[in-house]
Amino acid sequence: MSNCKHGLEQNSCAYCKDMFDGLEFTHVFSSYKGNPIMEILKNDEPFWEDLPGAKKNFRFGTKKAHMLLDCIPIIQEFYHSKGVIPNITDSQITVRNSIIGCKVGRHVWYGHPYLKIVDDNMNVINFGLLKSKSIIELKDTIKHFLDNYS
Repeated sequence: MSNCKHGLEQNSCAYCKDMFDGLEFTHVFSSYKGNPIMEILKNDEPFWEDLPGAKKNFRFGTKKAHMLLDCIPIIQEFYHSKGVIPNITDSQITVRNSIIGCKVGRHVWYGHPYLKIVDDNMNVINFGLLKSKSIIELKDTIKHFLDNYS
């Protein structure tokens, strides 16, 4: 059997087939040290991706919510291309839609593609395909989070 672009057998690579079908993404609003936080859950449980700097919970405040929403078109292209994004491969582009500017880069870690977004204040958020899907599915909820808390 031949290997896919991720170096795995094509029939077993989660990135080449949409293993994310059937997952349900929900959210919880909370606070940390008086600051509003949104956490995205997978099937009502915290989740993480095996990527550099990944944490057990996918939670963020208003700054990173702005970063995510500003980069939604790139996140959608990243997800729908299964991490390929031909127009920003291993480079960075600058996005200026909000109160901050963001640089977006596509990287690969042990065969797994991920995006790295860095804003003007050096806030960083890294995520792969699974979190990309959750961001896309909950983008209206992220907008609601910002409308209510920023």
